[in-house]
Amino acid sequence: MLKTTLYTLGVILTAVGIIGYFNNPIFGIFLVDTTQSTIHVIAGLASLYFGTQTTDQEHLYGRIIAIVYGILALLGISGSSTSFGLAMNGSSSALYLLVTVAFLYVGFGRTSESNYSRHAKA
Repeated sequence: MLKTTLYTLGVILTAVGIIGYFNNPIFGIFLVDTTQSTIHVIAGLASLYFGTQTTDQEHLYGRIIAIVYGILALLGISGSSTSFGLAMNGSSSALYLLVTVAFLYVGFGRTSESNYSRHAKA
């Protein structure tokens, strides 16, 4: 399930990042800038890559990216995003919070394989 989540997030983030370079606000709702679009593309491609790696690597990646998107969400919620030159609105901040939760699942979630392995060793 973690691999599926990473692939899904990878495709979505890469697509949103690319769309953000040409269409802002995205879907007329989410305000982004070039820096954020670049973060989305890098995170999306990295998600596709880490979806092919071991569970430990998936967990580490999920935790790191959850921190990155969590910081983006907090900057947007606190209104500090403009201090850092980031274009954000409430919709973008809410979406970043949702992405943070998804990556926390990747970072701390269990796979059916790891549960099986744990029970098989007992």
